[in-house]
Amino acid sequence: MSATADDFLRRRRAAVARHASQIGLDFLSVVPDSTDTTRRVVALQFLPGDPGKQAAPATLSTDNFRFTAGSVSVAGLFTLEIPERGMTTAPGETTVTFGMRFAGDADSTRRLGGAPVLTLELAGVPNLDPFFSRLDFSLDLDAPLAEDCPDDHAPAAEMEPPLASDYLAKDFASFLQKMLDHLAHKLPEWTERSPADLLVTLVELLADAGDQASYHQDAVATEAYLGTARLRTSVRRHARLVGYHVHEGSGARVWAHLTTDAPATLPAGTLLLTQVPGFGVLLGPDELAQALLSNPEVFETLEGVSLLSDRNEMQLYAWGAEEFVLPQGATSATLVGRFPGLGPGDVLILEQVLDETTGLPVDSGRSLRQAVRLTRVAPGEDPIGPSGLSVNLTEIEWHPEDALPAPLCLATRIGAVVPTGMAVARGNVVLADCGRRAPAETLTVTSGRFQPRLRFQGLTWQVPWDATAARDRSAASALVPDPRLAVPAIELSEPGRNWAAKKDLLGSDRFADDFVVEMEEDGTATLRFGDGTLGRPPAPGSVLTATYRVGNGTAGNIGRDNLYHLASDVIGVTAVRNPLAAAGGTDPEPLDNVRLAAPGFIDALENESTLEDIVARIEADPETEVEWADASLRWTGSWYALELAVRRKGGLPVDTEFASRLSAILEDVRIAGWELAILPLSFVGLDIALTIILDPDAFRGQTEQTLLDTFSNRDLPGGRRGFFHLANLSPGQPVYLSGIVEAALAVPGVHAVDFGQTSSPLNRFRRFGEPSHGEIEAGRIRLRRGELPRVDNDPAAPENGRIQFFMEGGR
Repeated sequence: MSATADDFLRRRRAAVARHASQIGLDFLSVVPDSTDTTRRVVALQFLPGDPGKQAAPATLSTDNFRFTAGSVSVAGLFTLEIPERGMTTAPGETTVTFGMRFAGDADSTRRLGGAPVLTLELAGVPNLDPFFSRLDFSLDLDAPLAEDCPDDHAPAAEMEPPLASDYLAKDFASFLQKMLDHLAHKLPEWTERSPADLLVTLVELLADAGDQASYHQDAVATEAYLGTARLRTSVRRHARLVGYHVHEGSGARVWAHLTTDAPATLPAGTLLLTQVPGFGVLLGPDELAQALLSNPEVFETLEGVSLLSDRNEMQLYAWGAEEFVLPQGATSATLVGRFPGLGPGDVLILEQVLDETTGLPVDSGRSLRQAVRLTRVAPGEDPIGPSGLSVNLTEIEWHPEDALPAPLCLATRIGAVVPTGMAVARGNVVLADCGRRAPAETLTVTSGRFQPRLRFQGLTWQVPWDATAARDRSAASALVPDPRLAVPAIELSEPGRNWAAKKDLLGSDRFADDFVVEMEEDGTATLRFGDGTLGRPPAPGSVLTATYRVGNGTAGNIGRDNLYHLASDVIGVTAVRNPLAAAGGTDPEPLDNVRLAAPGFIDALENESTLEDIVARIEADPETEVEWADASLRWTGSWYALELAVRRKGGLPVDTEFASRLSAILEDVRIAGWELAILPLSFVGLDIALTIILDPDAFRGQTEQTLLDTFSNRDLPGGRRGFFHLANLSPGQPVYLSGIVEAALAVPGVHAVDFGQTSSPLNRFRRFGEPSHGEIEAGRIRLRRGELPRVDNDPAAPENGRIQFFMEGGR
């Protein structure tokens, strides 16, 4: 204890002794009982004061004593011999004596693990000074306390001042120089600077550790802000805070044409490769492995296709004309022959094969080629064909978005010759997307934070493909996928469980088997799992299997006629080509674009996140399948809850799957901190009857009809709406009797409204089909969340709500 602290305690001790009521412990003594080795006699000495002062507590009981050994309670080590009513002291007494008996074991030091020093603290004693409320003592008489030991140790050596710190030392070189300077001061005889010296090696290792620590300190501050973050993961997370999703690009797509000399079926997932010298069209497993060593671009078919030889090349019919051109914007043509099985949804590629000026094969770079999605296929016939004989034909029409971008010449005279087959239609067309399947990768889950990195770079991101839905869309739309809808082409599984890749884990519960793929600028991919609150973490020791594809971005946008190989054992395929260039391959969004776009996205959210905008968005979006919706914002006491009551098209139920899908659509416009609740909208029929007192000159029939119009659910003349029109209602809002009375009194000819049941027992104000629950007395009909009042006033369906008026007076 320092001299300053000693002086303070001496002054405090004197002040307590002089004080009229403040008391404090001075010291205690422990005396062994000569007749009983398990008993001690303890004498507590309090600070003395004036003769009439109550120096010791007037009463002490066992509840006032606390005994500890370090931080361990020793309450069970012994018992105190204190009367049940406690010990009393008179004014002027300064000593309190009591007995202490060990509980069955006289060896106190062994019971305390070799620690003989105990602490006594008095608690709950009035006027006890906090600086003199506790004392250290020992039950081992042979082991005195430190306070009893003489102060005979030598004074500490005077420490030399430390070297001045260099706060600019932030890298390996500056840390190394700083430590070498310090060692030169401490060990002036050490002058070795060879890198092979052990001490130099240790200093360099420490300098490297300091450099790494300094880097991480700087990185924390750098990655904390969108404007300075350098890691793609950091930028993505910053942007996600304002609802902006950074896209990772998407793989290219291509329409491939296959030529076959025999019927065959090509399954989805078949590999198509760009040309590798030395290999034929068909590649077996061994040849495929050899060809992949040359790193060709690899595509996988997105759907299965049936191949027929008569679809290899279909002639476009020119009707015997010497000059015949399908104009720009054309969406129909005629094929020569009949093609059973060809129907709406199939894709053909129209191709100019002969030059219209020379009649020679047209250069591939100048040839007009257009993929078209058929919308109509019908058999036809030309009874007076070019040779005078009937010709079987097939009339085709295609999607308007696939209209010809330029005229397509079917026939023209070149000198004295009219070439045939100048343009053809090619079937056996299948869509494929870019991405090479990597070998399956095994990931063993370690304890702690498990974030494995995939072995191969350039993970493929692809927009999910629905082959059935695509049959109603154009062929051109298949080549322009939206990269913001792309998902990683990876499958992650473990025995008995499949994991799902998500954009984030904000909507995942603690049981969800979800994970997130986070990409960096060099193309490496890291898998991030949940923490047990947002998403379930994988169990330590479990083994995950990752199957994924690599190849992403614009590198897959290959030019025309680059596909050549088919990795399949399908017999009959003689050629593979892509008449059209691949398209849709998009590189990951540049970080500079994110830094510019993300802050502006906040303003866009503020302008699009009103309740009216949310309702308008889901009602206008066909993917939501919402027929009618209403939104309300409710304060729960801790946060806002956005309650969305919806009615699905076709009367379908608002189930969990639908609610999850709708929540995902609204995620970008939901204000952060708002809880989103999707409620099924249900209608509640009301049963209302009121007595109307008319003016003496009012006509009953006319006034009653006006009342029925006023309380209808229809649009009224003059732009007015009925009281129970859907636009006037909100789910869960009560129907107030005062509002109905006010609207009735506004009708010309109405003098008063009687709604009491005492004066008119026929008056009603309640839910239809239910007894009254005091709604008239309360002045409102309560509705539950998602309930909407309904008054159709249809006599054939009274359960849909009715309102009646009993007319009195008038004429």
